[in-house]
Amino acid sequence: MTPEVPKPHEAFGFNEQEALFNRVTDTRFQELITDPRTTVHKIELSNNNYGEFLFVTVSKPGHEKRECVTFYGMGYHDYRERWLTDHWYWYRSTLYPETLEESIGREETEERLRERRDEIRPYVTDEPPSEQGRLFADLADLTDEDNAMTELADLEDLMDSSDF
Repeated sequence: MTPEVPKPHEAFGFNEQEALFNRVTDTRFQELITDPRTTVHKIELSNNNYGEFLFVTVSKPGHEKRECVTFYGMGYHDYRERWLTDHWYWYRSTLYPETLEESIGREETEERLRERRDEIRPYVTDEPPSEQGRLFADLADLTDEDNAMTELADLEDLMDSSDF
């Protein structure tokens, strides 16, 4: 029997909840990116299906090679209708040779994160999301972000086709 090869996120020491929900707190994110074994490869402001976020691609030594994940946070989540400042989502990334060659030092990483935090600070409020935003968040926490989008679309179709 072949030994089980560790999963890529095990190199990062994600606990059960962090691995299950693909999410870490901001405090945990800071710990991970300042770990001496972590290399920060990219920090870029970009968009995905949920909004505009800061994407931070990092790697750590793994079982046989460096393992890579990308975190995204410090942006406005359109469907949750809230700013993500207290946690970061993560997903497994492919570490291409050109990415592996890039690295961003600790001081520059801290500066770029500080700049983004300062940039969004005036917009971050405690205003609660709408009922739809809360519903999306509940569905996403039970399933995942993509499934929550599908479920909301199905509910909207159902409501549009009903005689309520």
